[in-house]
Amino acid sequence: PAAPAPPRAAKPAAPPPPPNPAPAVHPRPVPIAAMPAGYYVQLGSFKNKEGAAALAKKAASRHWSSYVAPRPGGLHAVWIGPYRTRTEVDKAKQQLHKQMEISGFVVQTP
Repeated sequence: PAAPAPPRAAKPAAPPPPPNPAPAVHPRPVPIAAMPAGYYVQLGSFKNKEGAAALAKKAASRHWSSYVAPRPGGLHAVWIGPYRTRTEVDKAKQQLHKQMEISGFVVQTP
């Protein structure tokens, strides 16, 4: 009888996929004109930058891309996004409400 064939070397396993990139967090104010166009969920608005930055970081810790957007009257708004369609932003708004217990509202940049 024939001798058994020598065992084949196992193919190396494919490398693991790269980890998901961390969500973008922009705790310093970003002028609205410099932000990507689209829809955003505004989570809150603060008189001081520190309060806005803290909420932006909290959102990022829950995997939401966030911006601090300067607003009239010296306010700093925390925006999550951008989203391309109204449907996408409405879905994100619902998820944000469940995760962070914040009822935001939708804003749109040109």
